[in-house]
Amino acid sequence: MKEDNSVAAGGSAASDAGRADVIDFGRILRNYLRHWWLFAISLALCLGAAVFYVKKKSPIYLMKGLVMVNQQEEGGMTQAGGLTAMLSSFGMGGGGGANPENETMKLISNTNLTDVVNTLQLQKGYWLDNGFFSRRTNLYKDAPFVIDIPQNILDTISATTFFRIKTDGKSPLHLTVEQGKHTVIDTDVRQFPYMAKTPYGSFNITQTSYYQKGQPLNMRAVVVSTPVAVDDLLNNINVSYLSNKADAIQVDMADANIERGNDIVNTTIALYNERRLNDRMTYNKETLDFIEQRLLNLYNELEVSESKIENYKRDNKIVNAEAEAEYIFAQKGAIETNHTELRTRVEIYEMIKQMLSNPQTQYSLIPFTGGQLGLSEAYYKLIEGYNDLILQRMQLSSSAKPGSNAMNQIDTQIGAVRDNILNSVNRELQGARISLSAIAAEQGKSDSRMSQIPRMEHELIALYRDREVKNQIYAYLLQKREETQIQLSQNEPVAKVIDYSYPTIKPVKPNVPIVLAAGLLLGLLMPALYLQFFSRGTGNGKSTKNND
Repeated sequence: MKEDNSVAAGGSAASDAGRADVIDFGRILRNYLRHWWLFAISLALCLGAAVFYVKKKSPIYLMKGLVMVNQQEEGGMTQAGGLTAMLSSFGMGGGGGANPENETMKLISNTNLTDVVNTLQLQKGYWLDNGFFSRRTNLYKDAPFVIDIPQNILDTISATTFFRIKTDGKSPLHLTVEQGKHTVIDTDVRQFPYMAKTPYGSFNITQTSYYQKGQPLNMRAVVVSTPVAVDDLLNNINVSYLSNKADAIQVDMADANIERGNDIVNTTIALYNERRLNDRMTYNKETLDFIEQRLLNLYNELEVSESKIENYKRDNKIVNAEAEAEYIFAQKGAIETNHTELRTRVEIYEMIKQMLSNPQTQYSLIPFTGGQLGLSEAYYKLIEGYNDLILQRMQLSSSAKPGSNAMNQIDTQIGAVRDNILNSVNRELQGARISLSAIAAEQGKSDSRMSQIPRMEHELIALYRDREVKNQIYAYLLQKREETQIQLSQNEPVAKVIDYSYPTIKPVKPNVPIVLAAGLLLGLLMPALYLQFFSRGTGNGKSTKNND
């Protein structure tokens, strides 16, 4: 009997424990309803804060510009002829388009964005403070006062400088300047322009035509260094290509001032095009200079070859040796073709080697790529890197003095890369000469079988062959010169503007529905959490009723 009572008591305790772990949602809801006033206050505060944020926050618009990369940047004229066909197989003279992914990196490069910042003076920002409960007015080209500072100080200043120019319309203008959380100027200004001297430099404050005398004014301004402005611009601008199958690149800029955002997008594209056009013109001019010099040398060599042939015919009384030896030398056609191709390749390598070894052209661009020389991809990138260093030196020479550390450093880099290229060309040249030796050996065997052919015919063919090689190289360089001159006459930008910058119809920030929804959710969540976890004995929602 005692065992039955003990079992019954144990079962009752287990049942009570199970009911104690059940969440009583009805009790939670009744608890919330009893404290409805807490929800009302929380909703009023949170929604009020959300509405205040929306009214106070300046709307941010997204400016968009669209460009199309020009795929005919480097020509692409049709090759023709025996030698030009072979050179085309090396990759020489072929056109190549700009890679959209590479162009996006150039658009937002530090160099390009620095030029944008300096061009538009983005180191300076102006706005009107309309009070705590009003949205501030962002100014761009319509600021009542502007601040001027030398460019060299803007590039190096380490402290952000804040300005405040305030008046009630009757009293004099009051100027406050802060640097590094310290007020460095706090004075009335009665006459402009005014030179504000600070520990980090002097700022010239000038009055503009937008200032209305006698009207209240509370204008603020900020001046940052160029690197800081570039970093801020990089955080707000985005450049992306729309598709792997398309050449379209979109430039996006988020800004509170539509006019400034449009100027930033359009200026970014314009400065990029200007720099790319200058680089392309520099490359083509260097190429043209080299081709002109080589054409002059080849012309003189052709004159010598023609004179040798003419003198040889006169001395040996030969009228039409080609017709006489046509059948005899038919079997040597294949050997001679290989020999000509190898000789041509050797001439090309010698031409590049001469350019790199000549002190007068040691800082000129290589007008051919590694692929055009038949080199591997590694050497192709090496030649590209060499040309990039030459372009950097050209740009640096306009600002740096000869003998400066920067010039010496880049000259050292150019010399090291030039030596690597020369070593590569020498190895290829050595291989070509070995192949020539092998073909010459085959020619010797063929000559032994043709001992009946007069010596003069053999020598005359050698003279013809030398003239033919030079003629075809000369014809190819003439074509290359025409292509380069055509490219020099073209001013078409690399990035063709499809859409100039335009703003979105609605601001992207703040997102009013999301902000209000967040305020509503927070207004409901805070009192619920309070009642659930901090209200004594009323918010846990678990049943505590025990049965006797």
